[in-house]
This record gives sequence, structure tokens and C-alpha cells, in this order.
Amino acid sequence: MRRRARPFAIAAAISLSTVAPAAAQGLPPVPVPPENPITEPKRVLGKILFWEEQLSSDDSVACGTCHIPSTGGADPRPAVNPGPDGIFGNDDDVAGSLGVVRRDENNIAIDDPTFGFDPQVTGRAAQAYFASMYFDDLFWDGRASSTFVDPLDPGTTIISTGGGLESQAVGPIVSSVEMAHDDRQWSEVTAKLEDSTPLRLAYDIPADMQAALDVDPTYPDLFDSAFGDSAITPVRIAMAIATYERTLVADQTPWDLFIAGDTNAMNNQQVQGWNAFTSNVCDNCHVPPLFSDGDFHNIGLRPAAEDAARQDVTGLGDDFGDFKTPSLRNVGLRPNLMHNGEIVDVQDAIAFYREAGGHDHFTANQDTIPPLDEDYNDINIPQNERGPLRAFLSNALTDPRVENETFPFDRPGLNSELGPGAGRCDQLPRFVCKQPTVPEVSRIKMRNDADDARDQLVWKWSKGAETTAADYGDPTDHEGYSLCLYDGSGGDELIFEARAIGGSICGTKECWKSLGPDEAPKGYKYADSDQTPDGVKSVKLKAGEAGKAKTIVKARGANMAGSSPLGLPVFPLPLPLIVQLQNQTGECWEVVYSEALVNDSERFAAK
Repeated sequence: MRRRARPFAIAAAISLSTVAPAAAQGLPPVPVPPENPITEPKRVLGKILFWEEQLSSDDSVACGTCHIPSTGGADPRPAVNPGPDGIFGNDDDVAGSLGVVRRDENNIAIDDPTFGFDPQVTGRAAQAYFASMYFDDLFWDGRASSTFVDPLDPGTTIISTGGGLESQAVGPIVSSVEMAHDDRQWSEVTAKLEDSTPLRLAYDIPADMQAALDVDPTYPDLFDSAFGDSAITPVRIAMAIATYERTLVADQTPWDLFIAGDTNAMNNQQVQGWNAFTSNVCDNCHVPPLFSDGDFHNIGLRPAAEDAARQDVTGLGDDFGDFKTPSLRNVGLRPNLMHNGEIVDVQDAIAFYREAGGHDHFTANQDTIPPLDEDYNDINIPQNERGPLRAFLSNALTDPRVENETFPFDRPGLNSELGPGAGRCDQLPRFVCKQPTVPEVSRIKMRNDADDARDQLVWKWSKGAETTAADYGDPTDHEGYSLCLYDGSGGDELIFEARAIGGSICGTKECWKSLGPDEAPKGYKYADSDQTPDGVKSVKLKAGEAGKAKTIVKARGANMAGSSPLGLPVFPLPLPLIVQLQNQTGECWEVVYSEALVNDSERFAAK
């Protein structure tokens, strides 16, 4: 028989400073290390960083990309890692998380032996994280230690105990699979944040985040508010993200309310399921109120030789193939379960833990069921208890704020969620773009009306340089466009953007149509009756030889200032004004306006 789990000792953690107690609803106070006290500026900075795609090397992945609240803090995106044998399509495959395209130390895409030029996939499933603040060592294998050391100086301890969240936060940012190019240095991370507009790639930004950005529009400003000066360091990045995560207490489940005295919070079936949960040794490892013992076990899901897990961290033979017990809070929302994503839902998990459940058990290194000397495959839940148990796990442990992504579990939309061709404008103008061939023909008009529905933008790039349909790419399938306005008077700062997404459905019809036959188009036309995501109403891209190519972009309505993180620029506009239409395959079309016909507090027009 293998060792039994140690009891989950939360008393020591509670000796740290705490946020407001949640004990009345079942959960203990949240442990907060004294080296990193919770403050509101630090919390909101951490929230911004957690949802910041620019924290990755290629602007495609945020921390939150793999931890979506409405899917229980796990990753809803289907992705497959071929497992230790490197062969797709067999039993050791892992349902991991999409990371970044493999890039060399210069951030140039390279051909990965396993994934080619497609995004890499992690070797384990993304863990839900909403209960992580209660545990010592994090990740499936516990490699994110309770002792947090300075990533720039591993000999310096920043948090002596209770710093698992801080240790966890710094890992993915420099992982060449998850968020980084090969050999990414922290100096690159901090320098990029210093020069990045916070949440430039996000949309539908929650009110608390937007309020902070209105006061502190740059990362140095945000760090100054959170830490007292503008220095951006990996320790401060970790502290901010950990602070945000410590405020995500999912303690309003029906079970919490029931335990607190509301006898109607769980229905009869869920109450029966709660009784079944405690009578079938489920709570030996999934100990309430956290529904985890915080320990590591080998449940025989896969042969331990495929993934040594905890043993790789501790070096102890007794830890061979042991994985952290996940909390079951919000388990009903998760798209898959276990470290390899093999278990698809709660019903499948119940089937795994009983005889003839349709799953193999690899018992060579399997633990006993602590504190009992039984094997996991000895559990045989009675037939009449399985339905109630499923109802309890699927629903009674779900916090509705998590499921509905309401505060504090609200979040912005991510650029990557919009699909291919939905890229944002480059932060600086592109260096080489197609130009009009005849001066003073290309026109722009903008109006900032008191009635947001009357806001308007029209840009015409007429008599342009030779452009073929191939230059435009294929917007009917994937190619999207961004209209980008830059302040050319100094620094070429991006001041406005509006997008038209490739492919997609506008209302009930396809957004894009070919001009002429699909097999040999003369250009493309976009019509969006819903004006999403940034108010673009129509786009016409007409191919032609020099002097005949034409592009027209029209945007209108309140959405112009809604989804765009920049909103409408402040009128009057700076001159010169650089306007570029950019696509995601590197092509762009440009006009520079040095003089204006109208440029006041409400309107701008130039040619």
C-alpha cells in the first residue's frame, strides 16, 4: 500500500493576514502573505495584466486565455498534445491548451518538430484556479512553490510562505510553449510593457479596469499607483496578478448558501447528492469546504511513466505519477477534467471511480484512498446515488457569478477570441504601404456628434497604386482589416482604430462578398448591419492597375467608441495625420494628411 495523504492543514495559512472572512458561507478566510498585502490599485493592475495579450511574445495569449471564468477557470478551446510518444491519435494524447507558435530567440517563427507553424499545445490540461489561493504549491505537479523567490535573483526570497500564486504567475510568461519565444528574458517582458498601451488588444473592458485606465493610461502609471513608483519588475508583475487572483473567491454556490443555513439553496436531488458525496469517500480527497485536500495522488488514470509529475519536483519515489487534487468548485462548468483532459465531464468522472465504468485503471503506482486502505477502482457508487451525485457536483458547487462572468469574475473580450483576421492596429505605422497615385484625391471625414449614434467616419483611398485581389488576401474566409489613425506630429502614436473581421456573419448573412466571380474576384465588399465590433459599416476593396485601385471604409454609430479600447480620438485632430488600412498578412494602404479642410471640436475633413 502507498502512503496516505496528509490532512490539509489550513490553520497555518490562516495565521497570515486575511481579506474579509467568508467562513459564514463555508470557506475560510483567504490567506494573504504579509509581504504582498491586497490593495485596490494592485488588484486592478493584476486584473489588467491577467487579461493582457501583449504580455505574450506575439500578442496572442493572456494568462486568462487558458482560464476562462464561464468554463470554471479552465480552457474551453479544443487542443491536442500527442503525449510522451509524440504520435497523435492514440491513448497517451493530452487535451492541453493552445499556446504560441514556436519562435526563436529573435521572436521569428520557426518550424517546431511536433506542431510545425501551428500554435504549440501544453502537455497538461489547464487547471482551474479559483481555489488556488488556499493551497501551498501550485500547478498539477506543485512546482510553483509556496516560497516565492525573485526571478532575477533566485537567491533572494520575496515571500517566505504563502507565495504559491506569485510563483505560479511568473512561469507561463517565459514558457516557450505557453506565452514566450525561445529564451525570452524578463528584460524583454518589462520593456514591452513599458511601451505598450494597456489592453490595446482587448474590447468590452469592465468598468473597474476602464476606470483605472482613465486615470493611469500607461503601465508605468499603473505600477506607480500600485507600488509607489513606476518601475516594472517581474516580482511586481507576479504580486499584482496574485493579488487579483486572491480576490476571486467563488463562495456563493448553492452549497455555500445551504451550509450557511439556507435550506432551500439546494434542491432535494442536490441534497441527496451531497449525502452521496460524503458516504462514498469522495470527501476523503475532495475535502469540503475547498473540495480538495491540497495534496498529490496517483489515481491510476495513466501509467506513471508517461508523466512522473510530482516526483519530477521532489525527487521522491513515493511521488511517482502523483498529481494535485483539484478543487471541485465550479467543476460542472469545465470542458474536461483531470491532468490530461481524458475525463470529459462529471458523469464521466463518476464512471471512472466505479467498477465497469468504461475506463482502465493503471494500478502499478496507484495510491490508496486516504485515509482508507482501499484502491480507487474499488469504489462502486450505487446506481440510485449516481444521478443525485452528478446533480450535486454539476450544479450545487457552481457560483453563478463565475458562470455568468459578473464581478469580480468579469473580464474583457480577447482579440484572440474574435478568430482569425481580427487583429488590432500595429502600435506604430507600418513602414511600407501602397500610396495614392494622384494627390488630393483620397479623402477622410470624421464627426464626433453629441448623439453617439451619429458618430461617423468615411475614408476613401482612391486612384491608388496597383493592387490585385491577391494583395487583399481572402476576407471571405479569414483576412480581416484594421483602419488605423496615427498622430504624425510626434512619435506616430496610434490614436484610433476600427476593424472589419475576416469571414464571420453580420446579422444573418456573411459579412464579405466577392466583387465578380469567386474564383477570380475583382475585389471584395463588406456590409455589417450590426456594426460590430468597432462600428465598421461597410468596406469596399476594388483591385486595379495604378490609378484605378480604390478602397472605401465607412464606420458609424456608438460602437466606434464602444469596443475599441481607444474610442474616438479627441478633436481637433493632430496634423500630419497618418491613416493606414492594415491587413493581417502584412499589406497596408496609406494616406498622410498634412492639411485639413475642417478641424474643430466636432469634425475633421481632409484630402
